[in-house]
Amino acid sequence: MAAVTAAPVTIEDYATVIENSGIAGASEQTVPALPTGFPTSVAASFSWTGSGFKDDSEYVLALSDAELAEINAALEHFKSKASLPCSHLANGIAHAPLGLGLDGDLVNPETFPLPTVGRRLEALCRDVHHGKGFGLVRGIKPSMYCVEDLTLIFLGVQSYIADKVGRQDKRGNMLGKILRPPPPFSPLL
Repeated sequence: MAAVTAAPVTIEDYATVIENSGIAGASEQTVPALPTGFPTSVAASFSWTGSGFKDDSEYVLALSDAELAEINAALEHFKSKASLPCSHLANGIAHAPLGLGLDGDLVNPETFPLPTVGRRLEALCRDVHHGKGFGLVRGIKPSMYCVEDLTLIFLGVQSYIADKVGRQDKRGNMLGKILRPPPPFSPLL
């Protein structure tokens, strides 16, 4: 991922976003005044606008086939130590692999080893925490996995980016939703 040259983001940029938001009643009057002593612009790696990116390669980590194979190997490594069922197998038979009884909350770089992809994810981690503040990993095909395996993959990949997993809702869910894409549309003839 290339470094983004950060242009200063000003209060005027914020006002333009508000004005162009299409929100009823949004205008320059909705932009709050800055407190005394606050800077009128910020020039830092985390201060950017969308026009500062020439294309998505500046924030997308696109996984190769070899890297996807490494992720699959890490999934199998974790599952060999886990006792998690995969309830959506192609043949319809759920099973619980024999193992050491690890639970999904024990997914981390040691239990989900990614020797090559892990280095790229660690670079993404640096960019998330000390750079632009976000990144996108592409290439994992949700339709290839049962929900349980996909959850483990997402937790394994994220463990290289952040060592904390937070709740996303009042019920304590760690992941909002993992959905399979809908089947292709085929009109009735």
